[in-house]
Amino acid sequence: MFITCSFKADGSGRAYTYASDIEDEVNPGDKAVVLGPEGREKIVTVVDVDVPEPAFACKPILRLHVPETEAETEQEEG
Repeated sequence: MFITCSFKADGSGRAYTYASDIEDEVNPGDKAVVLGPEGREKIVTVVDVDVPEPAFACKPILRLHVPETEAETEQEEG
C-alpha cells in the first residue's frame, strides 16, 4: 500500500508518497513516523491512503505514531 503524508502538522503543504506494510488501519489525519531528508525520524500527517503506486521508489513508513503523553498530543495539535 502507498500513503501520502505531509511534514506539516495540519496536513497542508506538499504531500510525499511512502510505502507502507503497516497492518493496522491507517486513516487521513493519523500520525506516522518516517525518515526525514536528514535521516532522522520525523512525525508526519497522513493525507491519503491506498494511493496508486508511483513510478519512483518510495521510502517506507516506519510505524504509526502514538503520543506517549498528553503534552505531546497538545504539541502536535498546536
